[in-house]
Amino acid sequence: MCGIFCLFLNRPLTEADIALGRAGTRALAHRGPDGEGEWVGKASGVFLGHRRLAIIDPSPGSNQPLDLNGTVLSYNGEIYNFKELRKRLRQNGHSFRTTGDVEVLARAWKTWGEKALEWLDGMFAFVIWDGAQGHIVTDPFGEKPLYFAETRDGLYVSSEIAPLAHLLGMEPSMHGEALVAYRHRRWLRDHAVRRNGD
Repeated sequence: MCGIFCLFLNRPLTEADIALGRAGTRALAHRGPDGEGEWVGKASGVFLGHRRLAIIDPSPGSNQPLDLNGTVLSYNGEIYNFKELRKRLRQNGHSFRTTGDVEVLARAWKTWGEKALEWLDGMFAFVIWDGAQGHIVTDPFGEKPLYFAETRDGLYVSSEIAPLAHLLGMEPSMHGEALVAYRHRRWLRDHAVRRNGD
């Protein structure tokens, strides 16, 4: 279990935004006692934070967020078929400096973009910034959830809802289709929080 806390704002980051991103990442320390990292794209309004629980490749090379030549990944989960994907990527000319699934996922996205999702077998949630836009992804069953809060400033993403609610002064809210889905299935694939008054 790892922790993800990210900001995708529609304006450049301020020092207060970066401090909020760091506080959100620290709030997920219980999810990842083996490391903490961040990547900041101040001008593009992007902050990617990560708390690491090192399992498959405990080396520092798999610390996150992983920046692979401008493709930046903050990831939680396990890609079960990462060894097969690594072989396929090697056949396409890639070389690897780590033995885990983090670098495989980053290289797969850099090579195939969203099409890489067709080949992933696992339980995962990740946020990836490709230098132009951000992507927020969970496995089809939502085994590794991500929560988001949308404000006038942009999007805030977290592995848990509590840091969003606490740091942004928000309260969880379900309405419309989300409420019906929850009442029917007792779980949600997507869930938002809204600022009081929004």
